[in-house]
Amino acid sequence: MFPHSAPREVLFICSSNADRSIMAEAILRASGAGYINAHSAGLRPTGTVNSLALRELGRRGYPTDGLSSKPLSIFLSGQGQSIDHVIFLCRKAASAQTWEWSATQKVAIWDIPEPSVAQGSDQDIQAAFAYTCDAVERAIRGFCEECLLDQGIGTQAALSASMKAGQEDTVRLGTSPSINETKALTAGASA
Repeated sequence: MFPHSAPREVLFICSSNADRSIMAEAILRASGAGYINAHSAGLRPTGTVNSLALRELGRRGYPTDGLSSKPLSIFLSGQGQSIDHVIFLCRKAASAQTWEWSATQKVAIWDIPEPSVAQGSDQDIQAAFAYTCDAVERAIRGFCEECLLDQGIGTQAALSASMKAGQEDTVRLGTSPSINETKALTAGASA
């Protein structure tokens, strides 16, 4: 997928590390297998992964083994130095940060809706998880495309050809924040 010497390390951060960041980790692991190592963490992790997030991922065919809710602190030690991309999945988590990332780390904000706050019938709540998973898939598609562009091989045809077999039907194109858009969001948030 991404022809470079070392896999890129991506860390997804949200408040609880129970659904959005877990979805992002699972989807990027499947999409970038061997070329991108995806991780997730929370500012105040619940310690458990939301079963509805796991169900939605499973329904779409994403592997869920090894997913767990973890604190951000494990990535702020030595392991955090190897992270290439830090992606916040909500502005709340991004604004709550009190640490400095390395100048070589790319930081982005995607502002994905939190499905666990949805109210209504079981069908309404499942629809919220599906909507969030759609949003994460679109954002990851944009992220992968941007990674290909960074390497000078990014075209829609190259991206489509590079996606893991069987993922083309799962990952949907749409309007989602690309790395360039999130750089602008990050700059705007710090202004």
